[in-house]
Amino acid sequence: AVSASSATSFAKTSFDFLVIGGGNAGLVVASRLSENPSVLVGVLEAGKYRPGDPVIEVPQSSAAAKNPNGISLLGNPDYDWRFTSVPQPGLNGTTIRYP
Repeated sequence: AVSASSATSFAKTSFDFLVIGGGNAGLVVASRLSENPSVLVGVLEAGKYRPGDPVIEVPQSSAAAKNPNGISLLGNPDYDWRFTSVPQPGLNGTTIRYP
């Protein structure tokens, strides 16, 4: 297994497979591909490169909870894209947040 220590070293690595998206499905695909020790698999996820950031690495009981440092991920522009739907006519124009 190879671990990129920086975004620059990741970009310079030649992967056999590059999985776009580190969500549940993307990580399952990457895991299955990496079962073959002769291939090198990279996973590319959107967002800022934050190695060692305790806000991300410390487990939480739910996505809406604040982490032990008191920082909430949801709605925080440093960690959340803050996407919303278009106004929903069936909900009196309410927009729905995508976490």
